[in-house]
Amino acid sequence: MFCRKCGANIPEGQLACGQCGATVAADSQAGAQELPADPYGDSAGSFAVGGQPASVPEPTAFPSHPPPVAAMPEQQAPTQPEQVIYPEALPYAPAVAPERPKKRVNVKLLLIAAGVVIALAATTGLLVRHNNNVKEAKAAANTVIGEAKASIEKAGFAVEPDTDEVAEYAKATDTIEQAQASFAEGGFFKPSAFRQAADLAAKAEDEAEVILTRVDKLISDASALGRDGNTEDAFEAYFALAERYPRAVGVSAALDDAEELLMSQTAEGTVWVSRDEAKRDLKLMRVFLRGYPGEEKPTAVIERAKTRLLTEAGDCVSACESAMNANRTWSNQMLKRGKTSGLVAVNFKDQSVDGSDMKYVQDLKALLSGLEQPGDMAKLLTLLVDSSRLNNECRAIANKPVRKKITSTSDERWYSPNQVNKVKANAARLASKISAAKKLLVGMKGV
Repeated sequence: MFCRKCGANIPEGQLACGQCGATVAADSQAGAQELPADPYGDSAGSFAVGGQPASVPEPTAFPSHPPPVAAMPEQQAPTQPEQVIYPEALPYAPAVAPERPKKRVNVKLLLIAAGVVIALAATTGLLVRHNNNVKEAKAAANTVIGEAKASIEKAGFAVEPDTDEVAEYAKATDTIEQAQASFAEGGFFKPSAFRQAADLAAKAEDEAEVILTRVDKLISDASALGRDGNTEDAFEAYFALAERYPRAVGVSAALDDAEELLMSQTAEGTVWVSRDEAKRDLKLMRVFLRGYPGEEKPTAVIERAKTRLLTEAGDCVSACESAMNANRTWSNQMLKRGKTSGLVAVNFKDQSVDGSDMKYVQDLKALLSGLEQPGDMAKLLTLLVDSSRLNNECRAIANKPVRKKITSTSDERWYSPNQVNKVKANAARLASKISAAKKLLVGMKGV
């Protein structure tokens, strides 16, 4: 069976269209009202057979129109009507489904609901934004407090008893404690406490920076003196800084700068320099080591001074040994011949060791104090002072012969027995002292 309104298929026994909602009963009634009258009428006679009327019984299988279907009460299940077979030839008018009533929209309620939603959204946005601001303020305050604490800790290393820094450090410490207390009071309902904590922490950092800036300026001033060539003044500034702030951050590095300055102003110990330059370097190293704060002195400086002293001492040993050999040869010739002549006389007269050599070795020995050298260094220089003095005595004798005969082809000189014996004795003593000096020299060089 098909719906008269929308044409959808309606299963047998179903009273309403599942597609448009039209009822089968309504369609049937509407179709029954549109049916034309029976064209045959109730008076239709029977057909005669063979020209004779015959009585034909009234048809009862097909009623002229379907019986009406009672209206179905709402919310009650309809009873299953008996199936009525309609003649297919009968025309049916399409049934018209009743229109559903339209629901009226309550505009006022919609506006109220919309207002509530907007208010909730705005309130939620404000709360989220406020919460984000609180988080940002807390994070910013935490960062500033951390930086301030780091500066105060750094400044604490520059604080020594009975100095101005004690009061300055206490002030910074008190301020950072206030900042931490304010930070602890901060929260969602009191974000201003975070901002106050940040301000206090910044103030505490500034108070600590007063100490740190003072130390940095002293380091900068000492460095400037070194760059300007005022080496000893730079050492004094560096060491004064270290004495006043022995634990301050940056002071250890400043002392390293002072040592580097010294190394740049002195030659390597194995490099040949003049005697004046050697003494200048040793004096500068002594100034450095004497002024350097603390008991422990830089080993690099001590080693450089040691190397320089050994280099100078080695040169003196070689010179004294050469003079010793000349004196020994001269004394032997004098004992055999009673006079000297030729190359022996020249070498004896012009031997290389003189009073200036003895004076130089004496200056080196005087510089030992403060150079942190081993005890053998003093012994070595003492031997060299004695050797230089003995050689100097021999040289003085060589320049005072009792008689001499000098021509273009010869140079003869005569000396008294006392002079000859003096030179001989000095040569023997020289041999002993030079031998001992050479042993010390080799031992300290580590050869």
